[in-house]
Amino acid sequence: LARRPEQERQKVELDKQAARQVWQCRRHLATRDDVAKAITRQPEEYRTYLLERLNYYREVKGSHEQVY
Repeated sequence: LARRPEQERQKVELDKQAARQVWQCRRHLATRDDVAKAITRQPEEYRTYLLERLNYYREVKGSHEQVY
């Protein structure tokens, strides 16, 4: 992973963050506002990717509530 380009490493981190956010929301440890803040903290070029991953994990985890 360390030898991958920075953009790929960032996407791996965003993927992990998305999985964690969905997990926290399902267990009521985070709110939709927390997720929205996490999205806005990301650089513009990664926000769409983060949204895609959040919605992917939302669907995989069986939650029909849209994360954001």
